[in-house]
Amino acid sequence: RKLYDLIVSDGEDLAVRELYEEFKNLPLFQNDLGYFHKDNIPIITDSVYGNANITSINIDVIREMLEGFRNIFFPGYFGRDINDLITTLGSNGSDTTAIALSAALRALCVIIKDTGAIYTADPKVILDALALNEVNLSQANILASLGSKIIHEKGAAYAEQAQLDIIVRAIDGQKETLISPKSPKLKFAGVTKRKVAASANHKLVKATKISVVGSNIGSKIAYEILSKEGYDIIHTQTPYNDEASSVIIKTEDKSLIKSAMIALHNSLAS
Repeated sequence: RKLYDLIVSDGEDLAVRELYEEFKNLPLFQNDLGYFHKDNIPIITDSVYGNANITSINIDVIREMLEGFRNIFFPGYFGRDINDLITTLGSNGSDTTAIALSAALRALCVIIKDTGAIYTADPKVILDALALNEVNLSQANILASLGSKIIHEKGAAYAEQAQLDIIVRAIDGQKETLISPKSPKLKFAGVTKRKVAASANHKLVKATKISVVGSNIGSKIAYEILSKEGYDIIHTQTPYNDEASSVIIKTEDKSLIKSAMIALHNSLAS
């Protein structure tokens, strides 16, 4: 994993360096663009290579560069441990970097996504998924922990700890969603899925956890809806009291998972 992290970080570092070289001579950025490279990255992590956690950020180094430049290119996805070895931050590590930096600097975090807004489900799976104008940070954290790809679970945890505002925005700027601790909690915030291993008849089987999140949604609502539809439910789970409801279904079949998610979405989004 150490070698993997080193190789992957080279790619991230090269991409940022190429962007820096392209942008630094543009009139908008001329003589006002800084760049952190991998040798001076101020993010300190633990030593869990491939899925490291940020333990501290050297804000003084960042502020020093900001005194000289109003704009900075900062490579995401990796840091260094106490032994000065490169570590990567795991899935969606670039988003995690952006959120952690914003939290440390007490700055608004804007994350650009191809879908733009946050939806009540993956719009590629459920075509009728609803775009949300805003989502409560606590609910976003729950969605992330249950498999939503809004922001990664690790990044969501950093944001909630810092009570940070995040804007998820489309590349063209036409759509966006505010994630904020001040946003009201939604009655229905979304439906998610995640592959899991579960025990059935004393055997370990491949399965899928399907969850719904919403304010006072009720811990048994997912079971009540899907059991009527005849799905092979192995377990029910109540990970967040009445803020979420999860069931584990004995299948990885994409069409069955999709139909279960649609059943939940149609029942709760109306």
